[in-house]
Amino acid sequence: MARLNQALELRQLAQRLAAADEKTNQRPLIVYGALARLLHARPRLVRVLRSWLGKQTARSLQHRKLRLWRAISSPNQTTSSSLSTLLIAVHQTDAWTQAKGFDQKRTDGLSKQPWNHQARLQNLEQLLDELRSLLSNRSKTKLFFWHHFDALGYLPCSWQKIFDVLRERNWIVVISSSSLNSDAQEQLKKAGYLISRRQNVGLCLGAYRDFCSLLNEHQTILRQIETLVLCNDSTLPIGGAFPFCDQTETIVQNLPMTFPQMTGLTDSVQTNAYHIQSYFLAINSPLLQAQCWSQFWRTLNPNGEKDDLIQRGEVGLSQWLLQKGIQIDAKYSLTKILLKNPGANSELIQLDLRQPKEVNTTLMCWKALLANGFPLIKKQLLLDPPHFLPRAVPLSELSHYLSVRDQNLEVDLENLMRSRFFKA
Repeated sequence: MARLNQALELRQLAQRLAAADEKTNQRPLIVYGALARLLHARPRLVRVLRSWLGKQTARSLQHRKLRLWRAISSPNQTTSSSLSTLLIAVHQTDAWTQAKGFDQKRTDGLSKQPWNHQARLQNLEQLLDELRSLLSNRSKTKLFFWHHFDALGYLPCSWQKIFDVLRERNWIVVISSSSLNSDAQEQLKKAGYLISRRQNVGLCLGAYRDFCSLLNEHQTILRQIETLVLCNDSTLPIGGAFPFCDQTETIVQNLPMTFPQMTGLTDSVQTNAYHIQSYFLAINSPLLQAQCWSQFWRTLNPNGEKDDLIQRGEVGLSQWLLQKGIQIDAKYSLTKILLKNPGANSELIQLDLRQPKEVNTTLMCWKALLANGFPLIKKQLLLDPPHFLPRAVPLSELSHYLSVRDQNLEVDLENLMRSRFFKA
């Protein structure tokens, strides 16, 4: 019983110490881990300090470390005025470093558990509070979720312009990221956008999974979402912000509200399986509230290599919805591109492609897409084009499709080139 009481008192002290500093607030387990390590490292010293002579000696000496050991030996006698000083002393111990390392290892382990989206979402409660606040004055809303990763934390200016236009059109914009630099975070906060900080597990499909799983846990929020657009940073806008925003609005307006449907910009039959490409997905309210939607994301494991994630996440989602009888389509479908765009044929001839299942239009028919008003271009095409493309570097041919509205694109490409080829 004495050991149990001692552990309880030490835990209470850890909670008080953690609350004494904003930087360690809500992390009392780390403080407790450090205190427990100290206790087990010097049991004789603790026993001495609990004796009458030890208490008298400790009171007469004011050394910071000795005051820490006195607090560990008698946690319930620690005064509020000494908490900050004691916390500094804890931070200077090897036990604190070990406790932090153990906590990080534990957190990393939990974040890799497929079901545990809450461990991967680092500001979950703040995100929910801000989302509820924005929804409080709306009956129905359109929500744009955009996931970002950049080795140097750079946020493309061209995408920021899109966020601005969408917000002016009454969208709620959530930026999900595993790596925003301080300048980007400050800009987004000042502009009033919601930021979802997340561990980099599962790429964009993992981010989609965790956000959708979070919404499914909060049905009051979910019911207020009329349309959800899931988007990622694998593309860059062409023609400024308005072409993308206008086409997004058109897609949303054409989504039915009486039966479930998902619409994308492009589709593919690569890997012998029809699917909507996941860099842009628009989902209507009936599908958001359908059991098959929540079931897919709940069972998707976000761990794995990129190709495996695409197969299980991007391809798997479309195949799953088709299996459940859900309507899915693409604005710039492969069929339309091949039937109605002669320019696509010349691109495919250069690549010596003869089967639809060999074609990814965003990489192989990009000129035909842009010529027909497609509002995006793949970053991979510009920064790290596949070896199967013709000799010309796509970046060197892009200027033909640009206008004065693309003034941010050159800056973005210069910064993204640094990030893409950054060696940590």
